[in-house]
Amino acid sequence: MHLCYVDDSGRNAVVTLTGLLIPDSAWNDLLDLWLTGRRKLTETWGVRKHVELHAYRLAKRGRGRFCETEEQDRVFGSRHVRARAIDIMLQGLIDTAGLTNESVGQQREAAFRSAVRYRRVHRELDLSRRRIIEDPIIHDSKHSQLVQAADLTAYAAYQHLWSIGQVWPQGGRHGQPETALAKSHHRFSRLWLPGSDQGVHWVADNEETPGQAGGSSMSQSPWAPRWMHED
Repeated sequence: MHLCYVDDSGRNAVVTLTGLLIPDSAWNDLLDLWLTGRRKLTETWGVRKHVELHAYRLAKRGRGRFCETEEQDRVFGSRHVRARAIDIMLQGLIDTAGLTNESVGQQREAAFRSAVRYRRVHRELDLSRRRIIEDPIIHDSKHSQLVQAADLTAYAAYQHLWSIGQVWPQGGRHGQPETALAKSHHRFSRLWLPGSDQGVHWVADNEETPGQAGGSSMSQSPWAPRWMHED
């Protein structure tokens, strides 16, 4: 059995959908490594242990408060520091055996709220003794560490493709990609499928290259997210 955590990234006509597929036998190890990364963020920069690690807010300086004190937030406000924080969290995914990815989904806020009491009780159980390893309910990323992991993975891959200029324009009103986060995508290189384009496999309906009129493209690898491009 596998568990799947899905999140999206991208903009305009091109959106990434990243689904982390985790074998049930590796779930405890992955969550433990992820929580170890969160503790490192707390010890290094004072990042609050329950704050949501949303990739876009992390990458854009000044968006949201992450730390316990204003002084810690000032230090953590550096884009270089925040990119390093994302890199630390992604390392936990790299160190987990058997992780792959798929695609897609979203649910309603009302259902998230109604599940709060159950979620709190379940998460108080000792991780090593759980017989139900995941909350068997729908998730909001604010309440799911591993949906946040999918979000960070998707955002790093999005920045990678933006940085090489094959999908989105750069400069002017379009802005510039976060090159440090694009480099984080390459941390997964040993897990890319053979013959990939830096972790991406392009498929076009009419064999056109990405970005050409009338074409569509999809890429997939065990680590890079699945992409769809429709002009």
